[in-house]
Amino acid sequence: MHELAASVLRGLADLQGCVVNDVNEEQPGRIVHEYWDPVPQRMIVARWPVIDRRYYGAFDATFLFIITAAQVDAYFHDQQLLEALWPHVLQAGFVLLVSSKHGRWWITSTPVASRHGRPPPYSTWRHCFCMAEPVSVR
Repeated sequence: MHELAASVLRGLADLQGCVVNDVNEEQPGRIVHEYWDPVPQRMIVARWPVIDRRYYGAFDATFLFIITAAQVDAYFHDQQLLEALWPHVLQAGFVLLVSSKHGRWWITSTPVASRHGRPPPYSTWRHCFCMAEPVSVR
């Protein structure tokens, strides 16, 4: 069980977003939602936004990565795994934080508009988790 959990978390960390790409919703720190190798022909025909075999457009993947890393650490107490994952957990946390003009923090989801000004048919969403009061991120 430990090896499966560690393998999945390491794999997700390796596929963590590095750049901003509005086509497949990649953002630095965001956790991949789907990885296809090879990409199925039906997805290519449907023009599914998979780039480099990756699609990031899931509301919960980044949250769940953080939660799962915490649960695996609590259950297995694997310090080496936690140290290896920690930079990825921090990046995932930062992608969820967004500050408003008023210095407040909030939870929000908004549809990403396509180049035509409306949400694409696959309905991707930008999302963030924020707190009720401002925080200092060092």
